[in-house]
Amino acid sequence: MNKTIITTTLNKRPDYTQKALDAIAESLSWSKLNFPKMFFIDYANDKVVSLAEQFKEKYDDTTIVINDPPLGCNNNTYTAINTALRIENFDRVIHFEDDTIPTKDCIDFFVRHMNLYDDNPNVFSITGYNRTVDFPDVNEMQHTEKQNHFTCWGICLWKKKSDVLLDNWIKDSDHTNKTMSWDSHLNDNVVTKDENLLQVKPMISRIQNIGSEGGSWVPSPMWHFYNHRSPFTSNDIL
Repeated sequence: MNKTIITTTLNKRPDYTQKALDAIAESLSWSKLNFPKMFFIDYANDKVVSLAEQFKEKYDDTTIVINDPPLGCNNNTYTAINTALRIENFDRVIHFEDDTIPTKDCIDFFVRHMNLYDDNPNVFSITGYNRTVDFPDVNEMQHTEKQNHFTCWGICLWKKKSDVLLDNWIKDSDHTNKTMSWDSHLNDNVVTKDENLLQVKPMISRIQNIGSEGGSWVPSPMWHFYNHRSPFTSNDIL
């Protein structure tokens, strides 16, 4: 089957939304691929909705879901991924957030590695993020590593291997996000408890995390700069 859908969760940051949608379009164009797209918006302002609608005018295979009142980050992300993986005839999902910006070759990277690890029962996730602190070496563009960890910033999942995440999700957050983040919970309490659960990540990041402001679990822009922002990505050598 191997049919893929792209989901993206959006909320209250129009400038981030614009960057994310532009980057998704660029990555699809660069890869010469196209997949249906679904945007799950925790409603906060009309500008984010308008940007999603403008995107849909260009890509008519786009579905927009608006949560009003908002669900909160944990529940909205669960809803996005679970909904996509329950659609008949689709068995893979690529998921982005408004502050996880794919590189030009990100979607191509995801598709190649989903194909490569499709039959590996231990690899449950492909992540696009790796905090790349040194200027990338073109000879490492295809290098990856497996690790007993879960990083959610730009991921792809298989329907047949998703239960370990979906069945253990923290879904009971409200719009104020007064809970542990869904990804930290899954990493700390599920994935790292089983050494056989592996993600594949690139040595050169295919995602830039731009979420320095307005994030649910980011204390300050400076903290973000030194902890989440990747100094380099594959875009620096493409």
